[in-house]
Amino acid sequence: MATLPIGEKTTLLYSPEKRHRVLAGISWDARGDKIGFVKKMKGDTQHDLDISAYIFDDEGDFCDLVTADANEAIDESGCIYHSGDHQTGEGEGDDETISVELLNLPETIKDIFFLIEVQSNHFFSDIAEVNMRIADGLTDNELLYSELNPDDGRNKIAYVFAHLYRSEESGTGWMLHHIGDYPDTDTIDNWGEYFAQYLS
Repeated sequence: MATLPIGEKTTLLYSPEKRHRVLAGISWDARGDKIGFVKKMKGDTQHDLDISAYIFDDEGDFCDLVTADANEAIDESGCIYHSGDHQTGEGEGDDETISVELLNLPETIKDIFFLIEVQSNHFFSDIAEVNMRIADGLTDNELLYSELNPDDGRNKIAYVFAHLYRSEESGTGWMLHHIGDYPDTDTIDNWGEYFAQYLS
């Protein structure tokens, strides 16, 4: 597993073959079948997390969004796309992924941010084994792996995981930034404006 301390940046190393695809994935444990009638009535059922990508152009403007919503599952270029909504955490491996085809990505796309959000009636501290990673799409080698600490996510429903961005300082043309931030969603009216603080 590749580790990168929170706040650190590194050259994005990926396979120079095929379509140069990297993916951002998230997984978590299913809550189980024995939930209870009262909790079901309150909407307190399975844990549901989503991963999304916020995309900025080379002028520093927020230009596109990829989410688990079928209407937003692929960006305008067709090079950044979501695997589809997963609402329970059941199964092995990544529960949701966003793939980025770096080879054919328009030069005007410069920054991509990955956001994790809790969509069910829970906080991160309620959910077991929340893991995230950035991996090489060809080899599945992990370029960045992170496990959320439930105590850190107490009363939080959003987590800014990582940032991919173009850089002339990188031998591959791309850098990887492990952000690792729990933003206060009550203070955020516009995610595009929020992510602008991290632009390279």
